Amino acid sequence: MRLKGSTHKFSVIFSAVLIGIFTATSAFATIYYVSTSGNDQTGDGSTTRPWATLSFACSRVNVFSDVIQVNAGSYTDNAQCVLARGVKIMGASSGTTSIGTTANPYILASSSVPTVDGSNEISGIAFSGANEAIRSIGRNNQKIHDNTFTNFATWLRIEGKSPAFVSTCVGGEGSATHCDNNKLLTVYPTSTDWATGAEIYNNTVTNSNLYPRTLKNSVIHNNSIDNSAADRSAIGHTGLFYENVDIYNNTILMHSATYTNIAVEMWHVAADTKFRDNMTNGWISFNFNPYGPTTPYSLEIYNNDLSSDVVSSVIHTAIEVAGWITNVRVYGNYVANIGANKPWDIGVYINGAGTMRNIMIDHNVFYKINSSDVGINSTQPWSQPMDLDNVYIYNNVFDHGAGNTSVAILLENDGTHGDIDGVFVRNNLFMNMKYGVGFWPQPPVTTSGNFFDHNAVYNMTGYVDSAHDNGSFTVGTNYTLTPEIIGSGSRWKNYYRPNGPNSNLVDRGTAVGLPYLGVAPDIGTYEYAVLAPPSGLTVTAP
Repeated sequence: MRLKGSTHKFSVIFSAVLIGIFTATSAFATIYYVSTSGNDQTGDGSTTRPWATLSFACSRVNVFSDVIQVNAGSYTDNAQCVLARGVKIMGASSGTTSIGTTANPYILASSSVPTVDGSNEISGIAFSGANEAIRSIGRNNQKIHDNTFTNFATWLRIEGKSPAFVSTCVGGEGSATHCDNNKLLTVYPTSTDWATGAEIYNNTVTNSNLYPRTLKNSVIHNNSIDNSAADRSAIGHTGLFYENVDIYNNTILMHSATYTNIAVEMWHVAADTKFRDNMTNGWISFNFNPYGPTTPYSLEIYNNDLSSDVVSSVIHTAIEVAGWITNVRVYGNYVANIGANKPWDIGVYINGAGTMRNIMIDHNVFYKINSSDVGINSTQPWSQPMDLDNVYIYNNVFDHGAGNTSVAILLENDGTHGDIDGVFVRNNLFMNMKYGVGFWPQPPVTTSGNFFDHNAVYNMTGYVDSAHDNGSFTVGTNYTLTPEIIGSGSRWKNYYRPNGPNSNLVDRGTAVGLPYLGVAPDIGTYEYAVLAPPSGLTVTAP
């Protein structure tokens, strides 16, 4: 017993020594300085003899956890900064420290696979240039924050293993390969191909693109991207391979909506990747996950403001979910045309090919969409026709505005491709349109098990366009009424709420597995609730 206790005591002491050594090493990281009054030939990076350029400092500083401090001032630096692992670049602030460069890329943080711990951090600098500002390859735990980037083609390219885009695969391709001819031949990254732990936040960007790929367990948040002056995509286009990437609280302003001007485009999304709480007037596109979902979702798109008045050309879709993608939820979004340009013909567009399962579209507000709020197009066979099962369209508001004769949900088919089964349309509020469900130019080749029930309709010709339906929709109990809603305030947050506990929308829906208040779900996006006063309080004298 004494020997065992002594061994335990030695282990504790030894561990404490190791922790102390690690803490001391971190605490005594060296700080090197760059200044407008510095000199690359005679300086040594100290406070009294700083260097003149960041690129030169990068060539001298290579100890993990060391810091390059760029003092306030305006710099021109056309040489490349090759950044060693663990070295941090800290500017005084993006308001006082600026660097203009023609280098491509200006900062290169590159390692090979398997990916390694990069732990680089870059902050507090205003960068300007025309090429690529920062390239990070093969490194984990990168932090890029509180910077300004202006007029770069790409302000940040960040990835693990550089993925391959192969037009014609035959099988046996290497990892991180997208196979465009047959998505089922796509080879996903291995565990050591991913760049993990990236944090990209609080950056202000003008006229530039963020290009993340092979990215996992990372966050992109609170960035302001303003591409409103010229056609340039904001995030992705075309980005490949994402797992558990959380994109939130960003503002993305676009000049137009085209094939080459996309707010967000990401291919091969999995492991509950999220696009949430963002504001953009551009279109977003998420495609492919041929090997099925990971729990609980492959992708969630929620609480975003996609109201827009940009000029659209060819592309007229706010949210695209396409091809071989399973377990997707789109909810709580506001999709609206708010001006004369009216870019959105379709709010949420489900299209493409291959096996697609379990797509839920719920609690969104669609306003003044030109054609259809939800479009399902099975006419594009690519290498395999669409086989879509279970689309859940619950508790949305579809309001096309006065004088609009389009339909809310449109099933498109050319008569030769596609199978769509299990479209469930329940608890929605339809206003100012021709039909709740329509078909163009005809129903899918095969379709069955579709339901339209417990919806409320106002100023609408009919529930389902029965003249073009092939009998695939079962129409149940629905309500034709003038909805008793607040009818004022924000269209997204307030306008469509029930106007009181006795509104004709309250408790009129049917249970669909989502939470609700009262005896049954309310119809539309919002549940009416009166908060009860607190009870059981005890007042204690001081």
